[in-house]
Amino acid sequence: MQTVTLGEAQAKLPELILTLLAEQEIVITRDNRSVANVVPLPAPTISGQRRVPGLFKGQIVFHPIWDEPLEDFTPYQ
Repeated sequence: MQTVTLGEAQAKLPELILTLLAEQEIVITRDNRSVANVVPLPAPTISGQRRVPGLFKGQIVFHPIWDEPLEDFTPYQ
């Protein structure tokens, strides 16, 4: 856990974000009192693995008539 003053946090924001990416917490102080605890967001996971866009591309197939109107809804068209 890293502790920085409010002024340091304002001046070093990009560096502090890199600290968060390393999954470390940051405590921001003002007048020697803790005012904020900044923690990294949890990484999105599926079964413990990072999400991969397009992972199932080409594996999901819709029936050719999946978007045709249902007979029960004909009066509403």
